[in-house]
Amino acid sequence: MSIYDFSFSRRRFISYLVVVVVALVLTGFTTAVNGAMASCSNVNISNKIIPERVVKGYTTSRADSEESLQKVTRAVRNGVNVVVWAFIRLVNDKGRPAIEHGPNLERLSQYINELSLEFGDTLHLVSFGGWNGPHLNTDFSPREMYDTWKEYGGDVFDGIDWDLEGEDTVDGLVSDASKSYIRLAVG
Repeated sequence: MSIYDFSFSRRRFISYLVVVVVALVLTGFTTAVNGAMASCSNVNISNKIIPERVVKGYTTSRADSEESLQKVTRAVRNGVNVVVWAFIRLVNDKGRPAIEHGPNLERLSQYINELSLEFGDTLHLVSFGGWNGPHLNTDFSPREMYDTWKEYGGDVFDGIDWDLEGEDTVDGLVSDASKSYIRLAVG
């Protein structure tokens, strides 16, 4: 598990801003905007409080080995308070949205409960996309995507991390975003 580096390009900043806005909208979060900044501290999402200071870490653990979960435990012990389980994909399965590449939800749910007993509330998000990952599937509405996520793991995860940036390489396979993708991503 790595702690995310917060130094990034303007393009990545805009991508992260879109990720935050989409995740907050989809999880039913509302906030008052004062000037250009929104205050997100001490806001309730899924019965947990967003920490005033967020230390976010991504893990590619599938919750299928104790060794991979020990890395997450070590990161939380060292101060990570938002764990992002990366990465899942939304695909078209015979005309219906479906989730691929997710962790073992039964074991993950048990692990999250164990972790909260030892360290208190840590937010757990699941991330769609990923660096060099595919863009969101535009075959479905945001509501269909949300309902699919909720059915898949809404009782395990506290929210969604939409990792929408694609690639930085201009000629990369997923560097272009269609109009329908942008409409889907920003509403």
